[in-house]
Amino acid sequence: FFQAEDGIRDLVRSRGLGDVYKRQLRIKVIRMAENSVNSYTPYEFSLTPNAIDHFSTNLEGNDYQGIRLSVAESSGCSGYTYEINFVEEYNSDDLIFNFDDVSVFIDPSSFKFLKGTKVDFLVEGVNEGIKFLNPNVKAVCGCGESFQVDI
Repeated sequence: FFQAEDGIRDLVRSRGLGDVYKRQLRIKVIRMAENSVNSYTPYEFSLTPNAIDHFSTNLEGNDYQGIRLSVAESSGCSGYTYEINFVEEYNSDDLIFNFDDVSVFIDPSSFKFLKGTKVDFLVEGVNEGIKFLNPNVKAVCGCGESFQVDI
């Protein structure tokens, strides 16, 4: 991030760009940094602030305990697919990750596929959706619904 910040400063100086443009560039760099998984802690799992807001809004006013993220074998072109469900009752062996007012439940067999993953919620034009930034994924099918891992 700091190298990117230096690059923005140099670009602004060399082209005489104003403060508004500098802020726009900085925001893009921050968003790119938040959405990258260049390094990770192997047993970590995280949600971006956008994902926390999205899940929190969907949980609001309901009696769910949180969100369940899991990985299942796919009937699609690649090996696995992500599943997202509301949690009414959690299992005693669930791994529980708390982010502000959002609890994420992951069963141990799914966590081996999700370790190191950062989950984001993106809005791009008229499209919006949950994005899994998973360092374990080695290939994604053409439609983007299923993936292969190397664990």
